[in-house]
Amino acid sequence: MKDYIIWLKSGETISGTMADEEVERLKQWVKSIPQEPGEFNDNEGSLVIMPERVEAVAINDTIVMKQIGY
Repeated sequence: MKDYIIWLKSGETISGTMADEEVERLKQWVKSIPQEPGEFNDNEGSLVIMPERVEAVAINDTIVMKQIGY
């Protein structure tokens, strides 16, 4: 699983967590300079991205938060 953030030209962001296979599809879609919308699945459902609105994409390893307390 990997975390992703997609920055839109409007200044808004889309973020979530995707399976490694979906992350690879997202990378290839961005690198191909797409003309058609891309559809991807993450932990919360489906994501449809319009390529003309995308400014940047970041993909990082998921960070597991340790529990704090007694």
